[in-house]
Amino acid sequence: MPFRSALQVFNALIQGSYMGYLLSNGVFRLSLQVEADPAGLVPRLMAFFTPYLMVDNSDAPADLTVCLHAPQAFETPWKTRCQIPHLIRETYAVGFTLKVWRGDLPNGESLAWDPEKQVGYRYRMSTRKVDFYGAEDAFIHLIELVRYYGLLVESAKGSAVLHSSAVVSRSHKAVTAFAGVKGAGKTTTMLEYVLAGEHDYYSGDKLLLDVQDGRVRARGWPDYPHIGLGSLRQHPCLIEEFPELAGLINDPACADRHKVLIAPERFAQVFGRAPTGSSWLDEVVLPEVMQSAERSRQSLSTVEILALIDGDSVFEWPAQFTTSTWHGIPPARTDIPCALSDALREALSRVRWTYSPGRSSTSTHDNQATTVCSMSFSQSTRGGAIRLSIVAPSGSGKSTAANYLYEYFTHLGLKVQVLKLAAPLYRLQARFYSEACTALSPGAQDQKLLEQVAGQLRFINPFALVKAFAQELEKTEADVVINDDLRDDQTDWPYLRENGFKVIKIVTDPLSRQRRLESRKDISVIHNSALDFQIERIHADFTLANDSTPDAFRHQIQELANHLMSSLPAGLQA
Repeated sequence: MPFRSALQVFNALIQGSYMGYLLSNGVFRLSLQVEADPAGLVPRLMAFFTPYLMVDNSDAPADLTVCLHAPQAFETPWKTRCQIPHLIRETYAVGFTLKVWRGDLPNGESLAWDPEKQVGYRYRMSTRKVDFYGAEDAFIHLIELVRYYGLLVESAKGSAVLHSSAVVSRSHKAVTAFAGVKGAGKTTTMLEYVLAGEHDYYSGDKLLLDVQDGRVRARGWPDYPHIGLGSLRQHPCLIEEFPELAGLINDPACADRHKVLIAPERFAQVFGRAPTGSSWLDEVVLPEVMQSAERSRQSLSTVEILALIDGDSVFEWPAQFTTSTWHGIPPARTDIPCALSDALREALSRVRWTYSPGRSSTSTHDNQATTVCSMSFSQSTRGGAIRLSIVAPSGSGKSTAANYLYEYFTHLGLKVQVLKLAAPLYRLQARFYSEACTALSPGAQDQKLLEQVAGQLRFINPFALVKAFAQELEKTEADVVINDDLRDDQTDWPYLRENGFKVIKIVTDPLSRQRRLESRKDISVIHNSALDFQIERIHADFTLANDSTPDAFRHQIQELANHLMSSLPAGLQA
């Protein structure tokens, strides 16, 4: 057999004979070479990718070659050439924000250096070989390089990436996927299936799909487990399994939605490792965990399935991930699709898709009282029969849309209030300019300052902005509440969604957006913010185009408002 187990690799390491191996899942192939590994990154890497990548003794060419070196081998002259800052990923999980400084060598090689974690990259795009320099603090850099480039290669070779967790039947023949937007309850539902004893863990966050013999083949992909405290709290046996998390789990000030990192090794100890190989996709479950109703199951029609898979809520496209593309190394096949193949689309339409709303069947804390100030953000039941959040990059027309909606609903005699998630940022911006003895024009934005301040606030408390918003929402007596500055999909969007906000996404052509940004005369402008990638992941309930005339845009707003009015209680309808 061409594939060998990770245990054989570990034995080779122990015997000192390890020089390099080809690791593969049959689609993506990684050549791992070692010049020096002072921190033991190789066995950790092998454990992380087992069983998704196995040792392959075939002569197949590698899609990516990574050669490990000690961090001190990254030469000082190379570091001085790294002058361009680059953000690979920004997240609230400690240690997972990845930033580098980039540069080039005269011989055409590219460089990247992370001075904080002492991690260096030296690579040539044409050969797809990366010389990687790092020690203990380099592990996240290393696994994210391989993990996300592997997804890019999979996509280039025709695989689709389903944003889902998954379990497999004990016979290892049928996979059930749990797909949907952030906060829907994918992990909670997956844990229910595993703990019930009839399924094994299969994949944590992404599922690779392709077509084999007319059926949908499903393969897992490794991730660094992030589990919400709410998911753990619903399963007493898990609280016992993770005593190191007891402090957080039992702290009422920690919200259910707060996610904790669990070391992959610990996760595997509790839930076991996924089986080797692939299985057939049997069902896709779309959970929507809520405390207000019993769990139910509703089968989707073929029309509903096709509408879902053609939308933007369940599939991910690695070519759009900064983590997959920041280095600029192209896969051997550079034509990377951002849509399903016809064959896969047709095969998926024959798979069972089930919508499953309702509370967790094993919930043990349905009646626990929570408050806004405790950061558990209990659902606000005060004003706002209509709750809307407008999302789009700067310059797309969010404020214009909010103004049109305000005028329309006010004209009908409804009380309307616009609440901004960024209200604390504007107050802090004013304070900054006051302390700097510099005038600040009304409505002017220093976008660079605002993003930096937001980052610092979230570093101190990831829930800072949404907590302030929740306090204002609790006080409102308006019939219509409009938010026009949603940009974050990690914390803010899940809260708004849980509290009944419908998302309006505005799309516009780049030239129109550019002109609007220039006409605003802001103090500083970020034309391509990292937050724009988060906006792309936010699922819209309604989409409006703002690339024509103001009258045309206003007409779309009025049609949407009419539709929303039809859903109001009779006492509020005009």
